[in-house]
Formats: sequence, C-alpha cells, structure tokens
Amino acid sequence: MSFLCPTERMVLPVLAAAWLLLCAGDAAGGAGGVEGRLVRGTEPVPGGRVAAFASADFSQGPASLSSPSAADGRYSLDLPPGSYYLAATAGALWAYCGQNPVVVTDADTRTWIGFNMSPWPEPVVRTVEEMELDARLSGVALLEGEPQEDVTISLYLDDEDGFRGLGFLRSSPTGPDGRFLIDMVPSGRYFLLARRRVSGLGVGPVVKGDLFAYYRYNPLTLAAGTATDVVLPLVAKRQEKDVRGVDLPEGRPAFEGTVRNREGEPAAGVHVFAYREPTMGHFKPAALSSVTDDRGSYRITLPEPGKYYIGARDGYGDSPSPGERFGHYEGTPDHSITLHEGQRLRSVDITVERVLVP
Repeated sequence: MSFLCPTERMVLPVLAAAWLLLCAGDAAGGAGGVEGRLVRGTEPVPGGRVAAFASADFSQGPASLSSPSAADGRYSLDLPPGSYYLAATAGALWAYCGQNPVVVTDADTRTWIGFNMSPWPEPVVRTVEEMELDARLSGVALLEGEPQEDVTISLYLDDEDGFRGLGFLRSSPTGPDGRFLIDMVPSGRYFLLARRRVSGLGVGPVVKGDLFAYYRYNPLTLAAGTATDVVLPLVAKRQEKDVRGVDLPEGRPAFEGTVRNREGEPAAGVHVFAYREPTMGHFKPAALSSVTDDRGSYRITLPEPGKYYIGARDGYGDSPSPGERFGHYEGTPDHSITLHEGQRLRSVDITVERVLVP
C-alpha cells in the first residue's frame, strides 16, 4: 500500500531530513531491499527518492536513500537486514509507505513498494488571544481533493507502539465537509494520523478499502495560545500485505497456521493476535497478522522469544461486537505457545465463531 506527500519548504525539524533526502548519495549496497514506482495518479514521477528511516519519527533524518527514480517512476533501494519506515519525496510531492514498518531480510530478494505521491500544504498557525494554556487543531481530510466524512483524526504522543489504539486525543468523525476540530490540546509534540475504517470500528490495523493519512509534518508541535489548521490528503489501501510473500527475518520467532469456522471452512479477513498476558482483551497485542487470505492462512513474526497467548477476531480492541468472529488457540489449555530464538511453529490453527448472536 502507498500513501501521500509535502511541499518544498519544511518546518525546522523536518528541514534537516528534507535536506538529507535531496542531497544524500546512494544507499550502501545490501543483499535485500525494496523497489517499485513513484506515481501521481496514473502518471510516473521521475527524479524522486525513497528514504528509509529507523522509526516513524522522520525528523531524525533517513538512514538510507535511493537514487532518483527513472523516467517511468521506477526506483530501487538496497538495505541491510532490518525494519524500516519508508517515505518518498519528489520536489513538492511526498508519500508515506502504508506497509510501514517494512522488514528486509538477508535473502537476495526485493519487496515491491509503490508510492502514490501528492502535495501536502504546510500547516497554518495563528495566535488566539483567548487561549492561554492550550492549543487548538483543526483541518480537513481529502481524498483526491474531495472532502471525506467519517474520518477520525488521532494524536499520539510518540511512535513507540506503532500508533495502535485510540491515541492520546482524537476527533469526532468528520462531516460531509471533511472538517475536524480537536480543542483544548495540551501544548506538546504530537504524531497526527487520520483513518476511516470500512469496518466502522474505532481501532485496529488499516485494511483493504480503508482511508489513511500519516501527516507529512510529523511530529507536529502545538503551542499554547495557537490554533493550527492542516490539510490531510488521504489514500485508500488497495491490498493487504501478502502473509506468505516475504521470508521471515533471521532469528525472529514466528508461527503460522489456518483460521476456520466451526464447520471447518476457511475464515478469510480475520486477524490473529499474540499477547504476552493471558487476559488478552485488556492489553495491546505484542504482534498481529495481516488479515487471513481466502484459505484462512496467516503468519506472525514475533518481537522476541517467549510465551504468547493466541487469539483471532474480526476487530481490534474493546470487547467483541455482536456477530463478530472470535476464537482462541485451543492447542493448549491456556491458549498459549512458547517459542525460542529463531523457532518457527506451523499449524497453529484457530477456530472462530460468531459471538453474542441471539
């Protein structure tokens, strides 16, 4: 999946990153990496560069940088094994990679990552005399220039948890004019994301058909006594990650299997979760899969060895909704598996059923 992009002038924390993005040399060679095309709509974007960052905080500057994209928009970026956040810049255009973080293995293969580029207006900040202690954030969410309703904007304090959950603050869903307002925001530094989920759920990973925006000028500083207005160009997620398409990172434990219903039929479109605590629903998962494919297949790479409690459901966060598919791994009494360094378990199969149905 691909996401969107900036203007040439930057707020100061981003200026250094933009300078590196425009002036740095080619990335060092490596066994693996990424390749793809930069486009704006259906037109190729030549002369753009793809940057790889160590985290979603791009103000620190890129760790590696591609050569300029070719006339047809094609680019290639060599990267050593690791996990990266990718973004692309081409003059006034910018794009955020919707597959972030992208895992590069030591295999002699490349992952195809496309970027759909768009211009991002800079934030407009004005002083509001009657506001002394807090800040105000407003803006509009657009898809190809058209206002979008039912989009929720979330403010996160940091990027350490992969922007899961509801965030520190969030707006009410946008109306037909695409406008939003978050009032009485404590002065501080925030990561701004916008989402519209086809599921209608308030939390959960972005899936096919959802709209998404990672704000170009993150982290955004909101100062007391000011009102900041932003424009959020959205992108629609066109496809799910291929849960079988990339080799597992060396040394990271992982497991895979199939999710089925009580009748034994494959359950497509379900997420599998791995928790470190047995009371799964009360904590954020340590890892989760892409949605299961048409065969019910899934795969999860875990952050570290240890004991994990496994479940599967349609949604994410809170309690399961009426009619939602839900189930636990039944291979052990406490629904857990234990993995060692580099271990890979197969056939961790899960059965789901619709809950709270009369």
